[in-house]
Amino acid sequence: MSAAIRFLETVGSNALSAANYEGAVAGLEVDELHRKALLQRNPAALNDILGGRPTMFFGVLAPEEQPLEDEPFEDIPDELPDESAN
Repeated sequence: MSAAIRFLETVGSNALSAANYEGAVAGLEVDELHRKALLQRNPAALNDILGGRPTMFFGVLAPEEQPLEDEPFEDIPDELPDESAN
């Protein structure tokens, strides 16, 4: 496992102040690209450096569900205001 990934696991379970974070990154044995991405807190750059997947999309397809009604939705409050209170 990469040192950068181990570092992220550690940081994820232990909150660090900004100064402590920078110090921890400075002490890592990683190349300058990893260090720069970590210091900038740039997940996209770190993902590219580590060979991660491109952005993914998750969607749920529900072919068995009936289509929504064509009628416009009307928002009706659960309780009507008490007009006698005026």
